[in-house]
Amino acid sequence: FRTALGITDEKISFSQAGKNGRPAKLVEFNFDKCFSPETSQDQVFQDVKRLVQSSVDGYNVCIFAYGQKGSGKTFTLFGPNYLSENH
Repeated sequence: FRTALGITDEKISFSQAGKNGRPAKLVEFNFDKCFSPETSQDQVFQDVKRLVQSSVDGYNVCIFAYGQKGSGKTFTLFGPNYLSENH
């Protein structure tokens, strides 16, 4: 069981519940860039547009979108028309 404690530009922190009466421990993950739930689609694009252009130019690129089911990952990456056009 993990509870998100904070998101900064480069780090996500969780409190991981302890087992067998042990205290919870802090777990941190570092990334090149993290976006909070309040970040708009345009703000995300402004930060990743160079990566998008690199992929168009033939370079390998990875954009990792992680989050709870239904939290908006597909919407953030593809926009509001994706669901109506593809489902």
